[in-house]
Amino acid sequence: MSEKGTYDLSAMVKQREEALGHAGDRLLFTFEGEQFEIPHPAFLTDEEQERIGAAVTNDETGVAYFGEEQWDKFQDLGGRAGHLLMLIRQSAQDFNSVDDAGNPTQSLTSSRRTRKQLR
Repeated sequence: MSEKGTYDLSAMVKQREEALGHAGDRLLFTFEGEQFEIPHPAFLTDEEQERIGAAVTNDETGVAYFGEEQWDKFQDLGGRAGHLLMLIRQSAQDFNSVDDAGNPTQSLTSSRRTRKQLR
């Protein structure tokens, strides 16, 4: 927080990028030894929000987050929508956490809409 209750959002974004080692708008993770990435739910673009919001089934939600090719690969390795929900929930906790230096930890945010879509 800056002087008189104002925030320097640019500094906050830069601190997060430095702490994560990347822009932070993507969630990078491994599953069964394979690397994956999905849009970070806290930083979705309008297009990504619309695509994910329009998903009705677990499969549609998976494709909306991963893209068809990555979702198929994730499923071939045994991945399910419940695993995606687990990742989102854990990452939501991490999103609000900071390390001892005050740097944000790697993160993801969940929402009621996301939880509803993954049921």
